[in-house]
Amino acid sequence: MDQEQQKEAKAYLKRKNDFFVRSIQELECTDKVYYEISIGNTKPIKQVTYRIASSISDFVKQELIQLRERAWPS
Repeated sequence: MDQEQQKEAKAYLKRKNDFFVRSIQELECTDKVYYEISIGNTKPIKQVTYRIASSISDFVKQELIQLRERAWPS
């Protein structure tokens, strides 16, 4: 972006400041979002549940914890 575009972007973000939060604690519930997932006439899919190996489960948990810590630093 050139300097003029940067100025415009900064001005726009300042005007829309109330759209953003600085921490996760500032987030609140809203009724402004509505979505619908259309599945047409498709029948529901039924699948048998199965367990995964505990080593894989532990790995996934650790990855999720690390992602959360990187995304939301204290």
